[in-house]
Amino acid sequence: MHPDWSEEGIQGTLGNFEILEDDTIRPWLTLDRHLQILRAMYEQDPVALYPKVQEPVLICAADDGGDRMPFKRAQIQDALAVIDQAQVLWFPGSAHDIHVDQPEQLAHALLAFEKVLSELSRK
Repeated sequence: MHPDWSEEGIQGTLGNFEILEDDTIRPWLTLDRHLQILRAMYEQDPVALYPKVQEPVLICAADDGGDRMPFKRAQIQDALAVIDQAQVLWFPGSAHDIHVDQPEQLAHALLAFEKVLSELSRK
């Protein structure tokens, strides 16, 4: 699905799976636990939590150009409207796994944000 991923990214993703003796794989996370996590995420109301965020936030958003982008953009605008010190950085052409799709760009963004945080903490 991601022919441009690095070997390191592929191996990292494969770390989510157990390789069985017959060379097939299965996820380390059982389906039941995976569904529990998904249910908890689905039932969470992040918008209700935004006012509680008191620290600067960098929202790293993947933009895969898919059909859900308008929904994703609306969600991010909701966060930006409520969180005082929030900014968004879009990663065009990236899927959900920005750290694998665009690791260098993400690292540079995080380092730049850390520098901003350091400067803010000195004030």
